[in-house]
Amino acid sequence: MGLFHARVGAISAAEGSINPLTTDTTGAVRLTGGAGKYGDLVLADKVFSATNTAAVALSADDTLVFTGLVLENPVTSGKNYVMLMTSWLQTIATPTAGGLGLQTGIDAGDAATGIAARNSLIGSSITSDAVVDTGCTLVGTPISQMLFSTNWAEATTAGSQQPLGYIDINGLIVLKPGAYCATYSAVGETAAFWFTFTWAEFNV
Repeated sequence: MGLFHARVGAISAAEGSINPLTTDTTGAVRLTGGAGKYGDLVLADKVFSATNTAAVALSADDTLVFTGLVLENPVTSGKNYVMLMTSWLQTIATPTAGGLGLQTGIDAGDAATGIAARNSLIGSSITSDAVVDTGCTLVGTPISQMLFSTNWAEATTAGSQQPLGYIDINGLIVLKPGAYCATYSAVGETAAFWFTFTWAEFNV
């Protein structure tokens, strides 16, 4: 069996160059960069995010009259939106305990740009064509894509209310032009939730 050699520590390299593998001081091969998991994508002006500006009610899954947070990829964008993460916060007790999830669909053409998408490379002039809104009538019937948490009817002062949640979607949902991703509750809830979507954009 042949051996290979690796350089210890970080290296400085240019785009397109061929470089040796690197290890840390224990000899373990380094598999992540100093910029973090998504740092290279952020530096390439590909990552955007959007967050509610106020607590929102949540509509039930698979319904067309929608409230929550929806991200739509316009048909004319020329981009695929790769979902990276979502986070959420429940600020008050809800009337009914239930489950929280993400739903997806095609041809969500009725939403308006209620929330601006922000480039994660702060200070960049590159913008997104994404349409992000907190309420609209969805055109294509949504289908539940994934569950990520529960919501409680317990008062926030009870001491066991769930903290801020974070789900690393890690590219498991990709929105082609004309597709959308939206939050939902299994039962529909009052205005108690804040959400964030973060995604990367790549040319089709």
